[in-house]
Amino acid sequence: METAPHPVPVEIPVPYDGYDYSNLGPKNISSADPDFDYGEVPPQLQALNKLTQTLEDNPDTHTDGGYMRARGSAAVHAAIRLAIDAQETDGPTDEIVAIESAMRATKQAWNAMSLTVMQARKEGDLTRAAMWAERLNESIAEVYVLPEHDAAAQMISLELQNNENVKAVYVKYLDMSKLTVAESNPEASLPIEERYKEAFAQKRAIILERYGETLDLIPEGDRMYSAEEAADAIEAVLEHLQLNDKTVAWDKVKTYRDVDENVFSTDSSLKGVTINVPMAAEPISANRLRGMVAHELLKHAASGANGAATGDEMQARGMPGYLGFEEGDAISSELAVSGVADEIFADRFTDTAIAAGVIDGERRSRPEMIKMVYEREAARQNTTVEKLSEGRKRELNTHVGRIYEGGPGDEHVETAVIFAKDAQYWAGVLKHLTWWEAGIKAGRTPQELYDEGRRGKNDLTQPEHVAYQAQFAAAS
Repeated sequence: METAPHPVPVEIPVPYDGYDYSNLGPKNISSADPDFDYGEVPPQLQALNKLTQTLEDNPDTHTDGGYMRARGSAAVHAAIRLAIDAQETDGPTDEIVAIESAMRATKQAWNAMSLTVMQARKEGDLTRAAMWAERLNESIAEVYVLPEHDAAAQMISLELQNNENVKAVYVKYLDMSKLTVAESNPEASLPIEERYKEAFAQKRAIILERYGETLDLIPEGDRMYSAEEAADAIEAVLEHLQLNDKTVAWDKVKTYRDVDENVFSTDSSLKGVTINVPMAAEPISANRLRGMVAHELLKHAASGANGAATGDEMQARGMPGYLGFEEGDAISSELAVSGVADEIFADRFTDTAIAAGVIDGERRSRPEMIKMVYEREAARQNTTVEKLSEGRKRELNTHVGRIYEGGPGDEHVETAVIFAKDAQYWAGVLKHLTWWEAGIKAGRTPQELYDEGRRGKNDLTQPEHVAYQAQFAAAS
């Protein structure tokens, strides 16, 4: 296959860091800079040093993949320079902006490495594909940390205690001798609802006190709502909130019926918040739908709308590193209201660990993971794989697909790329509830904690985020 010595640049977004690298080519990608002191990079950006060297090692610049890595490297360097400039300021704002810029650059660099993996696979070069897959996995793991063995193993073990059918599935696919966990923390052996019983009770009380009338638009019970009925109910809830709740800028929130989607999601920016209502979803029970209101509207949409009302893009869209805490707050709110959370959040945590080999040291392919989750779902429903609905199978396919973003995930497991972002959701539940408990012990009220979590999209365990958010509270 012939490649041009100076490939034509692909169109990229408007530069977000002040550097225009739309005309980059192999001739000007060098990072050589005698005045560039990596030691001055803020702690949050240390991983970028290693990523830069990874991108430039064996640059292979006269190939499409090599060019993409070069462009990713340039983005990283631009972000690091911005971060160094931010060191000279007194407040948190510039450093936070620098970290945000660096995260965008990092994701662009990941995209470059991912394309290199896919190109090498297309050319049949498994050795080069495996090399870049491993480098990409290492870089992703520095930002989205893989689940710890004991935490994931404990979650699996808890389910095995209550379902022999599910146990048989895990016996088939896992080395069960590796499920043993350390006994130094006896609380870890409790289900999360028992471990944080008081926190859940406090969250439930404050949510029902404020939004009981709104939630009662979806009466408690086991009634099943079709996708159409669920969409109608969500729209009625939003209209009620817009008329009656003045604590959130609900006028900035709208719904969108997505005919191709099978899960709820929320998009936030300065322009406002869109709740994507899945029209291809399976029927949902009333209690689960009430929990989804607490999750998507009362947390994600509320924090996005209030963040947008500050006029700050990062408060609306999310501070760098905010995701785990944000999802932890949303999932725990869902649990508090409905008594159950979608199993998908816990499954994302454990299945990422299984796919990456965290549990028993064996990496698994996408087809193998799909077979396992199909059989596990059938065991949970006390049915057979053949009788699972097509809608549920699509949801499970999406779930596994998200784990393998960035690589093919086929039988050549050495070229798999494990994208651990989704595993942060369940880890975020523990982070959020630990923060909540600490706040109560410090004398704060549940009302204060609930409100603070909805002023914008932040990780309130990070002092930089707390300081950044505080400037908008002081100005209001």
